[in-house]
Amino acid sequence: MPRFPIDYTKARIYKIINDVDDYEYIGSCCTTLCKRFYGHKKEYNKKDNHTRKLFKHVENQGSWDSFKIILVEKCSDDVNNQEELSKREQFYIDDCIERLGREKCLNTNKAHAGIDWKDPEKKKKQYDKEYRETHKEDISKKSKEYREATKERIVERGKEYYKDNKDKIYEYTKKWREENKDKRTISVRKRNQKYFTCDVCQIQSLLAHKARHEKSRDHLKNLAESDPSKRTHQVKKDSDRFFTCQFCQSEVSVIHKAEHFRTKKHIINFILY
Repeated sequence: MPRFPIDYTKARIYKIINDVDDYEYIGSCCTTLCKRFYGHKKEYNKKDNHTRKLFKHVENQGSWDSFKIILVEKCSDDVNNQEELSKREQFYIDDCIERLGREKCLNTNKAHAGIDWKDPEKKKKQYDKEYRETHKEDISKKSKEYREATKERIVERGKEYYKDNKDKIYEYTKKWREENKDKRTISVRKRNQKYFTCDVCQIQSLLAHKARHEKSRDHLKNLAESDPSKRTHQVKKDSDRFFTCQFCQSEVSVIHKAEHFRTKKHIINFILY
């Protein structure tokens, strides 16, 4: 919320343009254009890594020297609150997109038209929703970087939580299984209706039994007979290989990988991850 009451008698719509190209940014304010332009520059100087289209464009130009702010409309007679001002701003944003195209309009978010500005929580939720939609790739990239940077800490925290809440997790899992018994049964049924054909044994089997079949004596024998120079070595190699589960941090043989994924310990850690 603003520190001082907003004087909507000074409401106006402006645009920021530059001398190099025809890109435009549409904005609204209830202060002088000089102060609003200074506000944009001040916000730009706070960060080095910019995500807003306007600031990225300024960064590409090298400075604010070629940019200027122009008055589009004084709307003090038609505007009495933030919602009405935002609707007027949105009108000019839509016009800019129609004239220049989406790429050349430097506005990334809508002007929040239709929001109940008297309800701050609703306003924030709407803004957050629009921000996530327009910055989906940046959020995904930052989340991935954070997970990679704090991977060990997240794992340790998960282990500590599991240790302190073992009984609680077990009760929750048990309750969830009972409540979703029908759904799980349908899911298992659907999975059991799928089949696969083994390239080595040339037999058809349930997809749910694929891992078990690939460890069976007949399959390993056929695998060795099909190409002794390569297949036998691969079977031996797999039995000597190990992998570390990212959820449980357990070291398991590669040939027991599928079996490990069905264990109680793995399922609980997977749910908590």
